[in-house]
Amino acid sequence: MVALAASGPATKQREQEKVYLIICLEGEFYGLPGNYVREITRWRKPTLVPGAPPALLGILNQRGVVLPVVDARLLLGFPEKPVVRESRYIIIQFEDAELALLVDNVRDLSDLSDLPLEPLPAGLEAGRARFLFAIVRLNNEPVALLDLGVIIKALRTGA
Repeated sequence: MVALAASGPATKQREQEKVYLIICLEGEFYGLPGNYVREITRWRKPTLVPGAPPALLGILNQRGVVLPVVDARLLLGFPEKPVVRESRYIIIQFEDAELALLVDNVRDLSDLSDLPLEPLPAGLEAGRARFLFAIVRLNNEPVALLDLGVIIKALRTGA
């Protein structure tokens, strides 16, 4: 179970999201709801937490707030990869939780409101699919939309 730093209430429901931060993991594109992204920062070594689950890399002090650092690669079932120059922390504030999500790189902030939502592919690995709610096509590239509510719940319960 991961203790997440408390923060203010969420401002919109998932269905009302329009702008997404497009991130890249293992060469695939994912979308994070933009209104929950508080900040994007360069990687720096987190403080390790003994006995933490593999996806929890440690904690980070960001502007006086201690945040759990979650490796998005491990969370979605990708293999571990060394941090590179393009690696970034996405500081997320969702409902009563704040965390730093480590991603391979950040692409863009995009308005996806006019793009139709497609269902997830049937062959998608179940461990990854549970954190996604739809696919959109942005410039003919698939972008999997992340469900922050499910991610936060899984981190809290250790599931």
